[in-house]
Amino acid sequence: MGVFVNADLTQINLLGNYLVSEANEFGRIISKIRTISDQLENSWQGIDATKFIENLNSYIENLEEIRKYIEVLGKSILKYHSKYSNILFKYYESIKEA
Repeated sequence: MGVFVNADLTQINLLGNYLVSEANEFGRIISKIRTISDQLENSWQGIDATKFIENLNSYIENLEEIRKYIEVLGKSILKYHSKYSNILFKYYESIKEA
């Protein structure tokens, strides 16, 4: 006999959508930071400015990587939700036919 895994599909769906939404919001925040970095680069000159902006841009790249991971995790959860829903549908259909 096979193993049956029970999962709350509503909670799975909510979690996936939440993570995708948070990744989008994080992206908007990163865009604001990027805008500030661009403004600083255009108005602040000198060695200190160059070093600061380079560090800030490196930080922005790291934030963007984190945002991508959050988005991928959310989309993966939504994909799992879809696959699990299809499996359950087929399972319940097979019970009806039996």
